[in-house]
Amino acid sequence: MRIKTTILFFFVSSLIFVSLPARSQDETKTEVSEKPNVEILQFKDWAVRCEQRDDAPKETCILFQRIALDSGQTLLSVTIAFLDNSDDAAAVFRLPLGILVPAGAVVEVDNTDRIKLVIERCDQRGCWALLQLDEKTVKLFKKGHEARVEFKDTNGKTIAVPLSLNGFTAGFNEVTKKTRAAHRE
Repeated sequence: MRIKTTILFFFVSSLIFVSLPARSQDETKTEVSEKPNVEILQFKDWAVRCEQRDDAPKETCILFQRIALDSGQTLLSVTIAFLDNSDDAAAVFRLPLGILVPAGAVVEVDNTDRIKLVIERCDQRGCWALLQLDEKTVKLFKKGHEARVEFKDTNGKTIAVPLSLNGFTAGFNEVTKKTRAAHRE
């Protein structure tokens, strides 16, 4: 199980190309990218990014949201992707540096359901936690309105970052559809 988790973590981590800011919108919008083989679809506070990379035989798609401070610095980002030729999805949470790593982190949906995150590693861009998305967790995110990602700073103070679930269902369904279509090719 540990090997599968590690492989999943590195696979999903490799799909984090460039986190783009998510904006609230009422409708789905396709954005023009500066890269020729990249498509970005906006689903309210979530975005889907699909890219045909030269080193990959199939198009890869991710669902993501980025929470930034007023300065533009990323406070939290969440990236969701599927394993190759699999129905298994996972989320990678990028947390800020300067957190109390042994305390881990928690995702709380609508002030009720709490899901523990284990911080896998930290590097110069932040600390990374993986969450395998089973059917129950996906349903929880789809029916939820807002999540909070909680972690502790080095003084032990709890920091709670709001994570909007507006657009999650449509974005997750789009990534699922595009991933399954790519697997059939």
